[in-house]
Amino acid sequence: MWELHRFDPRVTKDDAVVPPRLLYESSVVQAEMVFDDVRTSALKRAIDATVEGKTVLDIGAGTGLLSMFAAKAGARKIYAIEASGIIDIAEKIAEENGCSDKIEFIHGYSTQVELPEQCGVLVSEMIGHFGVEEDIVETFADARRRL
Repeated sequence: MWELHRFDPRVTKDDAVVPPRLLYESSVVQAEMVFDDVRTSALKRAIDATVEGKTVLDIGAGTGLLSMFAAKAGARKIYAIEASGIIDIAEKIAEENGCSDKIEFIHGYSTQVELPEQCGVLVSEMIGHFGVEEDIVETFADARRRL
């Protein structure tokens, strides 16, 4: 079990199973990812070099940071898909940053979503190791095939 108790006071060391939604809805965990300068800067550089004029799919959008990077980098449209309740905060953050006109936030799982168009770029912040956790390989394969 990932040691979520270090970051979220709602979870104790004695909890045997951590519901995934607690991980993603935890503002502390989200902040830890956002303020990882090395990782965030690398993601921003990659997005800046890739998305201009394209339609972008952000799977597991979290706080919407990658979606906002894409909007600022000139993406035509961004579909930000997030299963947890943090999506409500992401929408407000995008609004405050002047990006809400390009980003469509979708509350749900990418494997259960239909989009009105195909996307040219997929962005995501993988959590876990080597793509084997969170069914990320299957999720990305589905997105590549359908979205």
